[in-house]
Amino acid sequence: MASSSTLAELFERFRHEAFRLETLDDYSGAGNVDAYRAFQAGQPQPEGYNAGWIEELRGLAHEG
Repeated sequence: MASSSTLAELFERFRHEAFRLETLDDYSGAGNVDAYRAFQAGQPQPEGYNAGWIEELRGLAHEG
């Protein structure tokens, strides 16, 4: 793996499968805190939540 490659570049070039796991010790202060609290309360996410990421994954899956 070239040291100049970013994670995004590597994610775009994989050929067989990719797995990404992100973990934090505490999720209560990272990213969208309101979305996290809604998730904990069993509430649905807002319409379009993560829509850009989901669309990117669909495109990649369609490309094979």
